[in-house]
Amino acid sequence: MSPKSSLTAPVPLKDIWRPANFHSTVQVVIPIGVLVLWLYIVYSLYWALVTARGPFVPGYGFLSYFVLVATYPVIFLVNQIFTASTCACAGRLTGVDPYYGFCTIGPDSLTAREIGFGAVGAIDYKCHNEQYSLTSSQADTLISNTYYVVYALFTLVLFFFTQSAGRFKNVVANKNSVFITAVIRYALILSLIVMGSTVFKGYYYASLIVNSMFFDILQLIGALMVMLISHILYRLTFIYK
Repeated sequence: MSPKSSLTAPVPLKDIWRPANFHSTVQVVIPIGVLVLWLYIVYSLYWALVTARGPFVPGYGFLSYFVLVATYPVIFLVNQIFTASTCACAGRLTGVDPYYGFCTIGPDSLTAREIGFGAVGAIDYKCHNEQYSLTSSQADTLISNTYYVVYALFTLVLFFFTQSAGRFKNVVANKNSVFITAVIRYALILSLIVMGSTVFKGYYYASLIVNSMFFDILQLIGALMVMLISHILYRLTFIYK
């Protein structure tokens, strides 16, 4: 700290400028929470897979594909946790977009006149506007990607659950397909959660944190879509044998 700010500041700066030590904790807690959510979903889908009865049982041969797809989000989230923990121990900042500017100016950058009339910091509002644009762009990207997922799910539902004729009728899936309906249900629930990102896009740093959680959830949605398509392709192999 420069002598001019330490000598003329109207109040002790240590009472105003305090380190934000919670950032690293948040960056660890978010992927842990999403990982717990994914493990619960995998557990539910596993029992839907192995306890299904009737003509739509995918068979234990699908378990290897199921485990393979279910493992990717686990690896992704564990890497997130490990990276955040390592950076926190080393005193480095993680989980912040490189284009997200830091808009607050500390007392060392103030003039003697500004400090004289009681200023203890300043905010760059142009930088603040860029922060808002970034978080808004992130929210729009989340909603756009989720829209395509919902649209794909809607198309699959129409194709497999409402057709009245054709070779695929009651062969790949129908309303009694416990595993497929469970995958679609979880994908739609997570998609609705991610679409709520637009509500939080105007809160600057808080929006950045919330968006990071939604991007992690988007990984789960992608894994569920891959799992669904893999199951459909697995069922199709029985048709063409």
